[in-house]
Amino acid sequence: MFTGIIQTIGRIAGVEARRRDRRLTIQAGKLLRGVKPGDSIAVAGVCLTVIERDDRSFTADVVPETLARTTLGTLTRGSRVNLERAATPTTAPGRGAPAGPGGDGSRVTPLTSGGRGGRVRCFDRGQF
Repeated sequence: MFTGIIQTIGRIAGVEARRRDRRLTIQAGKLLRGVKPGDSIAVAGVCLTVIERDDRSFTADVVPETLARTTLGTLTRGSRVNLERAATPTTAPGRGAPAGPGGDGSRVTPLTSGGRGGRVRCFDRGQF
């Protein structure tokens, strides 16, 4: 889940085409303190999973569905992007209400899965 509060501005250090996916390398600096592979970072408002990281940057794979439905497919080397780490139980209060599938009592239902991507349907509490 995310608060919606941008924590830093990152820069795209690399874009690698990989069959239908893309692998992004994003310079993030201090935001990466304590981040490990498998953690989530919102890039331009899109939740991505950290695949690898070093002291200055991280890599994340972007599946075709995400490329088609967000602005991530238009990013090039040097593009600036808003970054935010996922909220945790210790995220300071007053920084915005966490948002994300299931974080507010909503329901997430898988619709399809295929390859490395898929679709889900999210319902507000009042819809189920």
